[in-house]
Amino acid sequence: MKNGEIYLRRLIFCFRVFPLTAIPLLFIFTQAFGAEWHVSQSGGDFTTIQSAINAMATADGDTIWVDAGTYRENVVVNRPVIIRSQHGYASTTVEAANPAYPGFTVTADQVTIRGFTVYGTTGNGSGDAGIYLDNYTQYCTIADNRCGYDAAHHSDYGISVNHSGPGHNISNNICNANTYYGIHLNNSNADTILGNICANNGMGGISLIAVTNITVIGNNCEANAVFGLDQSGAVNCAAIGNTFSGNLIGLWTSGGSSNTFYFNNFNSNETNFYSFDSANNWRSPTRVSYIYNGALHSGYLGNFYANHDLSDTDGDGVTDAPYADDEYPLAAASGNYSLVILPLLAGDVDGDGDVDGFDLSGLSRNFGMNY
Repeated sequence: MKNGEIYLRRLIFCFRVFPLTAIPLLFIFTQAFGAEWHVSQSGGDFTTIQSAINAMATADGDTIWVDAGTYRENVVVNRPVIIRSQHGYASTTVEAANPAYPGFTVTADQVTIRGFTVYGTTGNGSGDAGIYLDNYTQYCTIADNRCGYDAAHHSDYGISVNHSGPGHNISNNICNANTYYGIHLNNSNADTILGNICANNGMGGISLIAVTNITVIGNNCEANAVFGLDQSGAVNCAAIGNTFSGNLIGLWTSGGSSNTFYFNNFNSNETNFYSFDSANNWRSPTRVSYIYNGALHSGYLGNFYANHDLSDTDGDGVTDAPYADDEYPLAAASGNYSLVILPLLAGDVDGDGDVDGFDLSGLSRNFGMNY
């Protein structure tokens, strides 16, 4: 165990970025880092994750490092701590001891859970997720986890957020082969879903129900039984730079308004998108400057549809003909475009505790951009 310290994160500037409306809450802040504790089945400070959380010595803001192994627990995180696996999800598993309850239930604000395989919750309710963020939690980070990966290792939902937000960051998780959805948000506000893989789920990749101000950015939703992205009653949300492939319906939106969809890729879905009783925008909210085929252009950009007529007579990267509600379809997948030239103060995108060049790389990867 060692003492932490308080420090101000380093600042960097990005000079090659996309429109500000596409950026998921990037900011600089100070954070207090507390003590570190170690969980190991072969002998550490604690032998279970729950005992580390419950210990009198553990304080808010502490980091709990978990050694490799399979931990059969239903962990309740009721204080703001950072829980990280020592060696990543490939070797560190939380299997729900009681399948009626989540592997992790988060009831506190400012919790981080990073680097675990989590499965085994199959109680047939919206809270039956590998990782469940309970009512009224805020500013939690769920990152770099594997919440379901095959028929024997899954939950009803990979990650579920209920009546929560703002400020949750759900990023770089693998949520595959779950009974219903990989990631599910219900009645939540101002959260970011970034760079996740949600494939082969029994209903859909990502589900947004009665939510507001959610940003869904740079995710891959592939080969789900029905939906890539399922939005019902969503208001003022944005889906940007995602790939929807091999689903029955790539994107479903109903009963919502003021949502924005652009720079997404639709490949080999039976139906690319279906919009019912929903007023939405299928292009960038403003004209943008971008490089396509080595030339600089300016204009609105929509989405890429692999089954669309991709004729582009003037070579500006926008097809000659519209696609349903999308008046500015892309003539190629979004990775062929670079959006450029606005300075931006960037934050810790990859969540590694530093603000550095890797954060720039993470932004670029998620948008198929070069810098």
